[in-house]
Amino acid sequence: MLTLGNVDPAEVPFYVNAANAVLVPSERESFGLAVLEALACDVPVLATPVGIAPEALGDIEGTLCSPFDEERWRAALAPHLESDDPRIDGRGRAKRWSSDRMAAAVVEAWRALG
Repeated sequence: MLTLGNVDPAEVPFYVNAANAVLVPSERESFGLAVLEALACDVPVLATPVGIAPEALGDIEGTLCSPFDEERWRAALAPHLESDDPRIDGRGRAKRWSSDRMAAAVVEAWRALG
């Protein structure tokens, strides 16, 4: 298992793409960017239901969004660790929160005020 810290943001996609899965067992998250970064790379995600995780992971096969339970998470992770290519279909979901899309929503909101 690898835990990232002090990694140049430009290098993060290389680490995420090399992973069989990304685990985000947070007790609380203000947003949860790691979930979206993994989805954007089509990498399976196991996350607790905090921040963006419930909405982002809902109904995507190969992901798990539930309170941390070692046995359940171990069972959900096992197929990804055993697979030669554990990719999932997550990129489309991650695009909902892309910087371009969020910037456009902010511009639209400001225009609606004027």
